[in-house]
Amino acid sequence: MDTARCTARGTTLAAAAIIAWMAVLPAGSGQAAGHGPDKKLLWGDTHLHSSNSFDAYLNQNTSADPDTAYRYAKGLPVVHPYHRARVQIGTPLDFLVVSDHAEYLGVMPTIVNEGIPTDDLGIVDTVKAWYVQYWIRGVVAGGEGMDAFRSFLPATNDVESAAAEPTPPGIPGALAMSHDVWQEAIRTADAHNDPGTFTALIGWEWSSIPAGANLHRVLILIPDSDSEPDSGSDPDSDSDSRPNSSSDPDPDS
Repeated sequence: MDTARCTARGTTLAAAAIIAWMAVLPAGSGQAAGHGPDKKLLWGDTHLHSSNSFDAYLNQNTSADPDTAYRYAKGLPVVHPYHRARVQIGTPLDFLVVSDHAEYLGVMPTIVNEGIPTDDLGIVDTVKAWYVQYWIRGVVAGGEGMDAFRSFLPATNDVESAAAEPTPPGIPGALAMSHDVWQEAIRTADAHNDPGTFTALIGWEWSSIPAGANLHRVLILIPDSDSEPDSGSDPDSDSDSRPNSSSDPDPDS
């Protein structure tokens, strides 16, 4: 993964998002002493993976979910996912984007903790789901998650040919599981969003890896000040607005 390039692009997008966001604020909103109405230096992170990212989960981050990430960014103590010690950031951030991978978003923790939903699957996919579920739970319990992660990566071949024929999801029900996790991620972001104090920007990391060529982009949604749609945005949909903030948040504590 070209982390430096992805992080740099994510930082640029975050800066653009903050500038655009502040441009629609009422005059006098959030102005620091000695600064103009449209200039304020903010500090945050635009490229953070939680346990909803399949690579993070398979690399033994099974507990630091989006709620944990937001609480840490806001200066609250949290439990580290690896050594289980209590950790706390020295200076709280102004904003955070929990940019989990869109691919297999939340699928690994859902499989391990709840199982693959098979109600809408045919016989063949149901049997396949049972096998995949058994296998993933086994590698996670055995600490072999990174070996499983490498098995999800595409075989090396011609980049143009691979891009023309994307590999379909190999886990039955993956899109349905990701959709449910995405809705929960939005509710969690809304619950932590505190205008003027802390901004929980909604986003994700999109990755295209034809033939192993890493093409990563962090996408950040800019709230639409003129509308409040009824449903949330899905990484696989065309919608680009923050969902109705009246949804009851239900983040894990």
